[in-house]
Formats: sequence, structure tokens, C-alpha cells
Amino acid sequence: VRDRTRWAQAEIAVHLTANAIVEMADKHDAQVVLEDLKNIGAGKKRTPGSRRGGFRKLFSRAQYEKLRRVVEYKLLERGLPKPVKVRAAGTSIQCPECGHWSPKNREKRPEGDQFKMDVFACVECKHRKDADENAARVIAMKRVWMDGVPSSAWKKKPLPDKHKFEVFLRGAAERRMAG
Repeated sequence: VRDRTRWAQAEIAVHLTANAIVEMADKHDAQVVLEDLKNIGAGKKRTPGSRRGGFRKLFSRAQYEKLRRVVEYKLLERGLPKPVKVRAAGTSIQCPECGHWSPKNREKRPEGDQFKMDVFACVECKHRKDADENAARVIAMKRVWMDGVPSSAWKKKPLPDKHKFEVFLRGAAERRMAG
């Protein structure tokens, strides 16, 4: 009974969140941009009993995928374009104000082993923001950046410096200061 209640609450949360996202996209005539989390859980396997592995991580990914599908369906229902995905790597530790990328931009919990889930504080420019809002802003800016990088640049490995996301963010910061 307890698990069914949690499942029902998760279902309600997914639909309420999807409705809010679609409503905001429709109101602002905006493109929905989501993190591409297809590689979540890839890489090193966690040891048995570790705090962030196993079922909890899989469940979280399943809920995210459900949210993505529901958002996509509801966008199409309103005649809006499908969401665009951007690579999530580094979005929680990058400053949208100055472009500085560092794990030190996320304050540590007193235990020192996990990030605080609510604070982003850039060690370079001192920009402070709710961590989720900050990451969402970086994700949106990543989409704008992707549109400006010529398709020929993507073929080069690694991406030329003048087309890197950090350079784009620094340029945006300079334009904000100048204007």
C-alpha cells in the first residue's frame, strides 16, 4: 500500500510538472530545453551499499524519462515543437555570469562528501543562485550557444577554442557589462 501511494504521488508530480513546463512554454512562446540524461548511470559501477546507486538512481531516471515523454506529448497536443536536448555535463558547476567552470562553484555539505543541493556560488565572480535555477539557466544558454556554432565546427575534434561554450559565456558576460 505504501509503495502504491508513493507511485501515485510520483505520477501526480510528473503531470503537474509537465503541465507547468508546457504552460510556461506556451505563455512565453519558448522552446523547451531539457538535459540529455541518456548516459545517466553509465560509467563506474558503485559498490554494494553505496548511497547513490542501484534502485534509487534507476527510479530517478525512470521518472525523468516519464516527465520527458509527458512534456513531449503535451507540447505536441498544444501545437508546440518537441523539446530540444542538450548535454548535461557540467551544467551544475558552470557560472552563467562569467563562464567559470569548477566543482568548487558548488558549496560542500559539512560532511564534505556530497554537494549541497541548493547553493551555487561562483568562486571567480561571486555570483550566487539557487543551484537548480542556475543549472536551468546554463542549460538554456547551452541551447542558444549550440545554434551559433557552425555545423563544420562540430566535425573537428576537439571543438575549436573560439566555438567553446566557456568562450560563449565569457563573451555574453562582456556584452552585458558593456551594454
